[in-house]
Amino acid sequence: MSTIPTLNERDIRSFVGEQNLLNGKKYVREGAIFDARQHHMTLRASCKGSQGETYRVQVTFDDNDIDETYCSCPVGNQGNCKHIAGLLWTWHERPGMFIEMDKVESALTDLNKAELVSLMKQMLQLHPDLEGLVEKISPRSSAAPKQKRVPFNQELYRRQVDEIFRTTDRNKWGSEARAAEPLLRIQSIADDYVKQQNYDDATSIYELIIKGILDNYDTFRWHADEGDLDDVVSDCVDELGTCLKTAHDDEKLRE
Repeated sequence: MSTIPTLNERDIRSFVGEQNLLNGKKYVREGAIFDARQHHMTLRASCKGSQGETYRVQVTFDDNDIDETYCSCPVGNQGNCKHIAGLLWTWHERPGMFIEMDKVESALTDLNKAELVSLMKQMLQLHPDLEGLVEKISPRSSAAPKQKRVPFNQELYRRQVDEIFRTTDRNKWGSEARAAEPLLRIQSIADDYVKQQNYDDATSIYELIIKGILDNYDTFRWHADEGDLDDVVSDCVDELGTCLKTAHDDEKLRE
């Protein structure tokens, strides 16, 4: 199988330019590159931009050199922006950051049925929202009679929120975005409950998210120019307002 060519500093500078390389090195030092993955001849990651936005960056190699690049930033179509420089410098300096997706896929292929079922149970414990995906792909889902909805487990979501704040490196630039992203995924589960008119479970999740942010906000050294967690709180408060307007007959829930 082909391997990604080795790039030295001169190679990267030649591709992105001196200034972009300097900015890219700064991104790496400040922890702005995260969720780094390698899939065959492609490198992918997220990059926290200087104005707080998160960009998707990708570089694909052929056997000898860089073949294609992509960045979702406004100048990404030029193919050699500072975010691409950050990705390339991360690969040069910290290749261990990249999760090798082909090895993950290979490892999954080697698992037997019992091991896969055990793994899925663990994933569902950590991410209950995956249950709907499992139901969709199950070949028996359309033929089997409709089963009762799995009881809502508030403790699972509380542990997920706590884990987000426990494992996020609060001292690095972009820390708010790294905490906000998984919180928004949990919030999307509550949003789905609202669509199903299940306001009780929805409000429980919104409350857990808001309480988690408020309990941890002062202890984390969040950067003043970020504000990602403020946006999560604002979104949850807006959705709680929707619940209040709709569940007007449920005094206990409104309280």
